Amino acid sequence: MKEQFDVVIVGGGMVGAAVACALGGSQLKVAVIESTPPEPFATEQPHDLRVSALSIASKNILETVGAWDGVVSRRLCPFRRMRVWETAGDTEFCSDDINYPELGYIVENRITQLALLERLQAFANIELICPVTITKINYTPGLDSTLELADGRILAAKVLVAADGGQSRVRQTVGLGVTSWDYQQHALVIYIETAYGQQDITWQRFVPSGPQAFLPLTGPYGSIVWYNSPDEINRLKNLPYDALKSELVKAFPDCLGEVVQVLGIASFPLKRQH
Repeated sequence: MKEQFDVVIVGGGMVGAAVACALGGSQLKVAVIESTPPEPFATEQPHDLRVSALSIASKNILETVGAWDGVVSRRLCPFRRMRVWETAGDTEFCSDDINYPELGYIVENRITQLALLERLQAFANIELICPVTITKINYTPGLDSTLELADGRILAAKVLVAADGGQSRVRQTVGLGVTSWDYQQHALVIYIETAYGQQDITWQRFVPSGPQAFLPLTGPYGSIVWYNSPDEINRLKNLPYDALKSELVKAFPDCLGEVVQVLGIASFPLKRQH
């Protein structure tokens, strides 16, 4: 038997959960489908490798839907300054220039997702269905969409929201095309401990081989993003951590400061898609 919803959101990540929270308290009956719940947060956990820089506008959205307190109660690193430079120019932005206490915040993606999922539990009109996988999506223009779930439930939706990532199954089902191309570059994310205390600046330097970026994390920690060719990133990520630290110090600007140790790495290809 079909269960009728006004809106079904496929994907309970940061985007899908934010959409759901924005619909919280409305007259609409909403379901959020997510296959994998995020791991619970504990303050003693090391930082995740997947982080995002949240702007003031992003913070305002999270405040509006009631999820910002859930971020603050877990972990975030505010930054006041942002420096961007290359050979021909050097610019530094400061929050004082716009009369704000911060320019933005570096937040682990999992923390943002947890705060949003926690918030949507407070809304009587929203049901979070997690963990569950979708076995079939039926879409016909002008009619309700139906989704068959692995647990046997069948959901009907007047509006179907695709928030299930770059390889969205919903997008493919409804026939929405994309334009994409590979940048022929990969990014190496390096989680480091520095000799500095908590920093309030994020920076990015542009060099011929690709950008080099630093994002501050809470305490004496930071996230490095190193862009380069796929072959070079593959070489770097296969080095022992001590050797990678030496390569990092040699290639990055002096403002990085002393790197105490490399704590974790991940890499991904760069692709544009819209």
